[in-house]
Amino acid sequence: MELFGIKDLGLYVNINNIPEDWIVYDGEARKSFKKEWLDVDFEEILDFYELDDNFKESFYKELEIVKHDINLNYLVYLWYFIIFLTKDTFNILRWETKFDYFRDNGSFMLPVLALLMGYNLHKQMMETNNYDLEQINYHKENVRLSLISDGYRMGIKGIRFSQMIWGSRFMKGHIIQVGSLQYELKVDFWNGEDVIFIHIPRNTALDPVSIDYSLNNAAKLIKKYLKVENLKCMTESWLLSPELKSILNENSNIINFQKKFSIVEIKENVKDFLNFVFNDPLFNGDYDELCANTTLQKEIKKKLLAGEILHIGIGILK
Repeated sequence: MELFGIKDLGLYVNINNIPEDWIVYDGEARKSFKKEWLDVDFEEILDFYELDDNFKESFYKELEIVKHDINLNYLVYLWYFIIFLTKDTFNILRWETKFDYFRDNGSFMLPVLALLMGYNLHKQMMETNNYDLEQINYHKENVRLSLISDGYRMGIKGIRFSQMIWGSRFMKGHIIQVGSLQYELKVDFWNGEDVIFIHIPRNTALDPVSIDYSLNNAAKLIKKYLKVENLKCMTESWLLSPELKSILNENSNIINFQKKFSIVEIKENVKDFLNFVFNDPLFNGDYDELCANTTLQKEIKKKLLAGEILHIGIGILK
């Protein structure tokens, strides 16, 4: 089988509108691509991230298919090349995932392959940055969650591009974790300034003790591992939404978390509420169909059905 051109490769896996990065880096990636690049000890890699036998079975099944299909093999290499071997950190966040991808060829295990091939880079980075055992374990767990969460939440055998990209940011040393929160150095993020971006993991503990522990201990570890200090700390999240004040008690954990930030901008955004409140990032149906069990879900659903606009907030840590 011949290796297709980049646009035909997209069609081969049912992706009609391929990301611009694929076109930009295709020529460079083809020069370094070798079909044997996947001949590595995956058992060591899978065990390192503590992936179970069911995951391994699905993974190895897809691996054999990819090794015998030059087009799938190259696509995985192209994604690996972009996320690990280039400095492209913005456009890749725009890669979309739809459920009808890989309908005819490939599967959602292809992004898993691309991510796991960053294993050696991940280990080298942790050794170079002298991570302690706690930070190593945080990293291993966050990559593991990137690899399995879509399976638990959406029944996908594999992962979306967003999870592949998220896991790669840990592997490249862009993010550290301190207690319940995660911290990432973002260059030119706010009015041309570098900042420390605070990530709030899904289902993280927002109680004051957990949050204060993380915030109070972050500076020394940011200096140690990210090699910067005295930068603004910011976040962008549905947790900073002004609409939540009309739903939640003033002393709730979420509102107390909001109070730690000066809100400098709000953006209309329903997608994040669907993702983090309803755990359904690919939902595109009628809001009547949203499953609402918690009080927060029920109140957000009411606002959506009433046609109210929901916002996420951008805040600077006080």
